[in-house]
Amino acid sequence: MAARTLNLMLALWLFFSAFVWQRTAPSMANAWILGIVVSAVSVASMLRKVWLRYVNTALSAWLLASAFLLPQRSSLAVWNDVAVALAMLAVSLVPGSLYARTELRRRQPAAAEA
Repeated sequence: MAARTLNLMLALWLFFSAFVWQRTAPSMANAWILGIVVSAVSVASMLRKVWLRYVNTALSAWLLASAFLLPQRSSLAVWNDVAVALAMLAVSLVPGSLYARTELRRRQPAAAEA
């Protein structure tokens, strides 16, 4: 499975987990907003800009920190955020993509025949 696809799946789980576990308002907003942003960045890195995976690296680091910094109502939510953050961090560091990138190549003029 491609790393970007796995990152997208983790982001979608993060979005839905915002509504599954009992959370405080800041924790819930953090989870669903990060889920949407990481999803968008994952899709963009699949299609065009592979370097955008480093944006997901930073976002997963924030998710890991926010699991301990934001007030939480449930320890399940904390462990879910930690697990998702660590998985996203690891996946975002995997280089390359299995998706073909389309690049416009300039045609080289044919060498003049002598």
